[in-house]
Amino acid sequence: MSENLRKLFLQANPVTSKSGAAFRVSFLFEEIAEAHGIEAAREMFETWAKPPTQSDINRLKGWRLIERYDTMEVGNVRALSRQIHDENSKLGADEQLTPRFRPTRETIEAYLRELLRDRRKAARDGTWTGPLPPKLFWKKDLTEEDFDDL
Repeated sequence: MSENLRKLFLQANPVTSKSGAAFRVSFLFEEIAEAHGIEAAREMFETWAKPPTQSDINRLKGWRLIERYDTMEVGNVRALSRQIHDENSKLGADEQLTPRFRPTRETIEAYLRELLRDRRKAARDGTWTGPLPPKLFWKKDLTEEDFDDL
């Protein structure tokens, strides 16, 4: 299907309708299958189609914290842990930004440092599937210096 025809379909079928959403899903599946193979596409869709487990939710909460760290002008774990602690104190149990219910600021800081350390190690190993800083997101070949910035 040509790119212009694809755009026409997407404009005529917005994601707000079920048929429009189905079109988008089918196009996305085709793109992933073309780039990474049909089995990888099936695996990705299978992963995101099932209800998340508590460990999935915790991993996503951790990734959200990493994204907040990455968007800071100057990465400061201590300042971010203070912000998260203050925000958590105003949220209910099911809305917490951290996996544990209302942890101390020190616990949040240790958790953030652990998340960043795990990301750095997994990125070096080539197994990291979580968020990367915007400046590294589109970079094809990461160098050792890039890993030091994580």
